[in-house]
Amino acid sequence: KPPQKEATLQIIEAIAAKSPRSIGHVLVTLTMPVAELTCDIKKEVKEAATSTMSAICNCTGNKDLEPFLPFVVKAAQSLDSTHVCVEKLAGCIFVQNVE
Repeated sequence: KPPQKEATLQIIEAIAAKSPRSIGHVLVTLTMPVAELTCDIKKEVKEAATSTMSAICNCTGNKDLEPFLPFVVKAAQSLDSTHVCVEKLAGCIFVQNVE
């Protein structure tokens, strides 16, 4: 139900703000379900999912990706944006060591 989806997304976003490393460890698990909710039929759920997607994407721990994260969030919202995102990420130069 939409209120439950919204509440869950808000909890995930709050955890991302307080404990980004914890979210970073489960980012692979969280990304797909949150991305799917960015296309939800209910406006409130879609907005909460977009906000949560931004929050969890900031938990990667990789500063090299930070400029590209808005494109990742947009790609989750629309297949049309996926190509732009892939092109942007292809141009990313990784210099930071990742743990």
